[in-house]
Amino acid sequence: MKMTHFSRNKPLSCILLFLFWQALCQQSLWAFQKDLQKARADLEKGIALYRSADFEAAAKLLADAIRASLPTREDLVNAHKYLAFVYAILDDKENARLEFTKVLELDPAFELPESESPRLREPFLLARSGLPRDSSPPVIICECPDRAIPGTPFPVSARITDDSGVDRAVLWYRSGDETAFTPYAMIRKDGDNFQAVIPKEQTTAGPGFLYIEAADVKGNGPAFWRSRENPFQVVFESAAQESVAVTDQAVPPGESTSIGKKKSKKWLYIGIGAAVVGGGLLGVALMPGSEPGPEPAGSILPDPPADPQ
Repeated sequence: MKMTHFSRNKPLSCILLFLFWQALCQQSLWAFQKDLQKARADLEKGIALYRSADFEAAAKLLADAIRASLPTREDLVNAHKYLAFVYAILDDKENARLEFTKVLELDPAFELPESESPRLREPFLLARSGLPRDSSPPVIICECPDRAIPGTPFPVSARITDDSGVDRAVLWYRSGDETAFTPYAMIRKDGDNFQAVIPKEQTTAGPGFLYIEAADVKGNGPAFWRSRENPFQVVFESAAQESVAVTDQAVPPGESTSIGKKKSKKWLYIGIGAAVVGGGLLGVALMPGSEPGPEPAGSILPDPPADPQ
């Protein structure tokens, strides 16, 4: 059976695939952390620009920080609050009200002191009076892969929605040989999307189990995706194991061996037959008194020499 280049170098190919996957996961995690750092820097610079009365530049940086998904609820409250201040000072009352509404969704206990300027308090009071009532817990949607490579960071993403705003989201995880679940805080990436990363030290070969818990800013919940009693299972297995498994399914067991045996038997029979025929011909040639047979048809012999005159 003819072997391809990949099958001859399967161990090397599997190792290269594993190293590429590990580098990709680490690069994604590094990029995610870099985005969080930039968002925090934009927030701090935007607040500084607001305090120095550079309102248009402050609005741009604060909006960029919100779009980049700040890592904590406190950071988001500050970003929306200062953006509301900017809009109020620029006399954009509608956008100021919307930003104060988002502040109250994130922190229902937020208050703006009466000593603040009426220009700031007016859109704040409008936002507080129009805030809808909410008595429902968050809704969690998660599409988690059930296979992963061991020894690499494992990101888990979920979409978590709530009318009042998500207060906290937690990923609970344990490996197959553990009995207790470990909590990992899920960080808002953008909009309603949250993510937590299980460190590579915890993604040992074998099964792992996880579930997600979330509550909103008004105390509704917690809501669950799966549960401690019925967690989601993910299996960590190496690329080499996956390749072997695929190969075993694609080629029925024993097929290559049976083909080899058939070929060996075929050449054995041919060899035995050739030995028998050759031995018989040799015996005939060595018998006493045997005369040479006629020349084969079509053979060319030299002409006899001419008689001397």
